Amino acid sequence: MALHLAGMARQRLGQHFLTDSDWREQIARAIRVSAHSPKFSVSPDRAADKPYCWIEIGAGHGEMTEHLAATGAPVTAIEIDAPLVRRLKNLTQQFPNLQVISNDVLKVDIGEVAAGRRARIYGNLPYYITSPILHHLFEFAPTIDEIHIVIQLEVAERLAAQPGGRDYGYLSVATQLYSRPEIVLKIPREAFDPPPEVASALVTLRLPGQMAKLGDIDKEQFLDFVKVCFAQKRKTLVNNLKSLGKGDEVRAALERCGLRPEARAERLNLADFAALARELRQLSLENKLNINNLIERLAQTQITIWVLDLFPLNFYEFFSFFAAVVSNFFLILGLIGVQFSSQKSPFFHDFIERRAWRQIKRAIRL
Repeated sequence: MALHLAGMARQRLGQHFLTDSDWREQIARAIRVSAHSPKFSVSPDRAADKPYCWIEIGAGHGEMTEHLAATGAPVTAIEIDAPLVRRLKNLTQQFPNLQVISNDVLKVDIGEVAAGRRARIYGNLPYYITSPILHHLFEFAPTIDEIHIVIQLEVAERLAAQPGGRDYGYLSVATQLYSRPEIVLKIPREAFDPPPEVASALVTLRLPGQMAKLGDIDKEQFLDFVKVCFAQKRKTLVNNLKSLGKGDEVRAALERCGLRPEARAERLNLADFAALARELRQLSLENKLNINNLIERLAQTQITIWVLDLFPLNFYEFFSFFAAVVSNFFLILGLIGVQFSSQKSPFFHDFIERRAWRQIKRAIRL
């Protein structure tokens, strides 16, 4: 009964333990923690002198923990399953440089764990949560040198995919923004217990990625923009970017970036995305300036009517104008609010501003 419940817990957490010792040794050599690796060194009594530390995600039964701890570097094993945590803590008697954290990795401050050292990450990740874990790790990119993860082969191919390939998408861009991914090993189902339904791979991500080459960009805004570009992968960028500009405006921006008007997101590299984002950002700023001028003109018109008593309109025209001003009063207030809130995520607010502008122009018949 106990074994059955343990198996259910493993399935619930998406855990597949790397039980094949041959494959564990191959992985250990690939990440340079095997005793047979050229750069391997053992000095468990000098852990404090190491300039780096290892952080293991989903340590399981300690299948790879022993390899990591044998290097003598400080090792932190993160595991959420309580029975496995108890087993891992037994290893601390053999390896004083090992500490075990019972927690969800998404709640762990990697910088705090590293404690001023450069971090190297290893993890046998549950397949269903690979993307959230990667995004969490990328938040601590300045602290991390390497990430070695065992994941689903299909996801591994997406991380390493290049522009023009069928696997290239948002996750490819996000990963390559922060790191340089490489598929190191392809691992068969039989190496795990229980065996997953798909093949796996060891992927190495070396940091930093291409971010420095893209100039001064806001990472969150850039990735928000890339998400919009890939919203419907088979559609052209002109279609996917309708919320950010008219068709002619987007085509003109593409041409200024040296891209074809019918281009799709899957054809753009990171530099292309950054250039296009800047072009559309400039368009957004110009539209905001036009809206500000429109609001100012509307205010001047109200002053002309109510203060100077200049009525170049008959009664019916004046009443229609007054009704339009009142009906758009809250719209204008909302528009001003959108301008302030759009500072954090302008790409998702620009289309609201543009539509509001058109509505005000129709209402006051400028």
